[in-house]
Amino acid sequence: MNKFVDDLIVRLGAVKEESDLKSLHDWVFKNKQRIPQTVRSINAELALSGDFELKPDLPNFTVGRSRSNLVILAANPGWDEVKNPIEQEYCDESAEQYWKFCREFFKLFPTIVGSNGWWTRAMKCADLLPTNESVPSLYAATRVWWDWAHSSEQVGSWELIPFHSDKDGVTSKLREFPWLKQLAVASLKTVMRFKPRLLVVAGKGAYDLIRCDLLPAGWSTPDKVGEGPKAIHVSGRKLDGTSVIAVDRQIHQWRVRRRVVFAAMRRTLAAAT
Repeated sequence: MNKFVDDLIVRLGAVKEESDLKSLHDWVFKNKQRIPQTVRSINAELALSGDFELKPDLPNFTVGRSRSNLVILAANPGWDEVKNPIEQEYCDESAEQYWKFCREFFKLFPTIVGSNGWWTRAMKCADLLPTNESVPSLYAATRVWWDWAHSSEQVGSWELIPFHSDKDGVTSKLREFPWLKQLAVASLKTVMRFKPRLLVVAGKGAYDLIRCDLLPAGWSTPDKVGEGPKAIHVSGRKLDGTSVIAVDRQIHQWRVRRRVVFAAMRRTLAAAT
């Protein structure tokens, strides 16, 4: 196993509260010179190239102020050739700025980097929270949603593998490389210690991964939206007070069917035990 990854798994195991999460970011920043070689080693071992190769940017574990309400669980953070260098430049200034950007993401990203359509769609899953009186209308302006996400402290994210890439090439490798699965399991256990009320998992790779490998029991029979190869499947379960919802399509693919996907998610939440 890569030594940096080995150390990272140990550090994740020590995260139990917000101050520990800051300490994790401080440790990563202090050891950031190890990241480029770590990423090169992982890319070589996993045969990741092109859009699938991991980038040497500072890792992203989580964004937002909350890990106890809505958490969007993703395989690994995306990467954009225009926007990520801006983000990296800001975070690379100091450990404080690195942590601040992650925690104040919904305030700083629009100001420093620009728009983010993925998050504009993802944060609307907050409409599924049990108490959602303060949530804006699904049709409210983008700025309203981003301001709410920052001020309400009800939305956050967590990455199973914290290294950036343009496309997900890691979830398909977890069964082949035990150390990679160990990292994903350690990461999932970390976010579950924060006891989020709602954990939403999106994407075919992440859907299969969490249902078959990371939490392989207790799932509801999938609720299907649509027919044929474009059908969307929604499945759920309860775990230690957390409602977990898995959808087998990326969030941007829900757009034209958001109402019916949300309806399926609500049915799944009601049926999950």
